[in-house]
Amino acid sequence: MAVVHRVFAAVAPSLYTTLVNVQHCRTLLGHFKRDFELEIVDSRDWIALNRVIQRSIHEVGLADRSPIDNNIFVWRLFEAFSGTLLKASDASPSLVLSHDSKEHIVATKPPLNQILFGPPGTGKTYHTIEKALAILEPTLLAKSGVTRAELKAAFDRHKDAGQLAFVTFHQSFSYEDFVEGIRAESREDGGLDYKVEQGVFATLCERARRGVVAVDDPFEQALQKLVEQAELTEDGWLPMQTARGKRFKARYFPDKGTFAIDQESRQGDRNHDSANMKYVRALYETGEKGGYNTSYVQGMLDYLKAQCGLALSVDGGGHRERKPFVLIIDEINRGNVSRIFGELITLIEPSKRAGADEALTTTLPYSKRPFNVPDNLYLIGTMNTADRSLAGLDIALRRRFVFEEMPPRAELLDGVVIEEEGHKVDVGRLLHTLNQRIEVLLDRDHCLGHAYFMPLKAAAKPTLAQLGYIFQHQILPLLQEYFFEDWQRIAWVLNDHRKSKAEAMFLEAPKLELKTLLGDIAVGGQRQRWSINEKAFRRIEAYALTIEGDKGAQ
Repeated sequence: MAVVHRVFAAVAPSLYTTLVNVQHCRTLLGHFKRDFELEIVDSRDWIALNRVIQRSIHEVGLADRSPIDNNIFVWRLFEAFSGTLLKASDASPSLVLSHDSKEHIVATKPPLNQILFGPPGTGKTYHTIEKALAILEPTLLAKSGVTRAELKAAFDRHKDAGQLAFVTFHQSFSYEDFVEGIRAESREDGGLDYKVEQGVFATLCERARRGVVAVDDPFEQALQKLVEQAELTEDGWLPMQTARGKRFKARYFPDKGTFAIDQESRQGDRNHDSANMKYVRALYETGEKGGYNTSYVQGMLDYLKAQCGLALSVDGGGHRERKPFVLIIDEINRGNVSRIFGELITLIEPSKRAGADEALTTTLPYSKRPFNVPDNLYLIGTMNTADRSLAGLDIALRRRFVFEEMPPRAELLDGVVIEEEGHKVDVGRLLHTLNQRIEVLLDRDHCLGHAYFMPLKAAAKPTLAQLGYIFQHQILPLLQEYFFEDWQRIAWVLNDHRKSKAEAMFLEAPKLELKTLLGDIAVGGQRQRWSINEKAFRRIEAYALTIEGDKGAQ
């Protein structure tokens, strides 16, 4: 059937698109319905779907090209929307990027390092879920009619499986938190042990190298059996022995990733020690003996093999395709990025990842272990462009990321209208107008995000009280921060200077007799006091005039 569809597309490009797969047509229309709020009737008839596609691209103003160019644009638009794997039979041969034993596969491969940037309230963190799932589960995004709840459930599932991690940078976040550092742990005898502990990035890199999630990891499965066996005992201690036959007991602490050791000395005293399970894993996967208490580490590994079903050697079942892993870094520019990444600024570059032609390996400062960044670990960052207290990203780091702007989308609020007292306020137009003024008076990095007004869209019937609360407690304080409390400019943004009625003005500039207040001091008039007219937030006319003003204004 795809061949027949291709013939139709070639003969009549003005009527039919090169999306010859019915499901791809439905996926594209699903995005049109969601992102442009078009009325679209679902169908499984390819001809009917193409008619809807042609009508839709005209409705959203995207059809100002020749039929051939429009078809190319539709295909690229589908790729951008879905970011997913496509069958080569439905694509141009030039798009084939990889091959599978069963069928050719093409992909719009997501970048390894990407940052979503924009003003606050534009949905940067909100969209990290879709960006992550485009990497981890692209077929779900291509599914027609998928809901936000389904996407969030899939996101949480991958997070619980250890395939995804979320971290927020802040001023006190450090290299030791992100990569590795030394932590002090108290012993039962009151002393302290200083141990090297991995941070979130090093931990996820380690998982990505193995390429399996916990549920498919044979070592994790063996540890789960170890926990189950310990639960059957009275005290959680399990009998083991070293390679030389020395008997000891061990108790595993899953939350710490360590196990305690109970042994009897030659004098008959009980000695307690501990070891880290990561050294047991390293011994199993690489044969590397590291850390301390190596004889007990070997004893634990022997027990896992003998009693917990751990395979005698790694990957005994043959080669497994490595799964992708994702690290989301929220507010990436809020921390000291150069200090947090350290030498890894170079290693995260795609050409320096493990397996690349120019792959690099470094030695970590605390553990002295060789370290590289696997090529199946994806970094997704978000960056707030409006926070003036933050420095810009390091140029060396900026070069290694792909940046995607997340501007305010006032069109998402189209159709959200509040009516009262004979006045109508189009909330989408209101936001668009405010942002136009902010761009002129300040810059585009300090616009207002549509997310502030989305509760109005979610409401069955948006009310003036809801809009007033948003303006008084979110929009106005944000404008005060943006303009350093320059009330004159804030009044311009709110269009108060073009309102003839004082009760419709959000800000009031009281007239003061400075001589009466301060005497003959020459203070000038540039620092006039301003007050907030709280009643205006409850007047529909105040918002209507914010958009256009009135003819009676001076």
